[in-house]
Amino acid sequence: MRATFRTAIETGDLTYACYGMTPCIADLLLRNDPLDAVWRESEMALEFTRGAKYGDVADIIRSQQRLHREHAGPDHDLSTFSDAQFDEATFEAQLTGNRMALMIFWYWMLN
Repeated sequence: MRATFRTAIETGDLTYACYGMTPCIADLLLRNDPLDAVWRESEMALEFTRGAKYGDVADIIRSQQRLHREHAGPDHDLSTFSDAQFDEATFEAQLTGNRMALMIFWYWMLN
């Protein structure tokens, strides 16, 4: 996936560069990498996708971050993604048919 990202950047394809970020974060989580390393990777990916103005992929990354927070946070409340920085009900209300189906899938899969 990192090679996909590099190639996409080199060819100017920001869409594929953004898409390449979400599997990288998922792989780090699945490999059970240290959560602080996963968080740093997700922050870099989120900054990149926001800069590329690709909101749906940014929201996939935000969903991955919510899963990370649920496992890394001191409260470990697995019943909700909500905390001081994220309101689950507000986010879910905007998961409508005009959003990218892949983003909606990622959110519900992780939630």
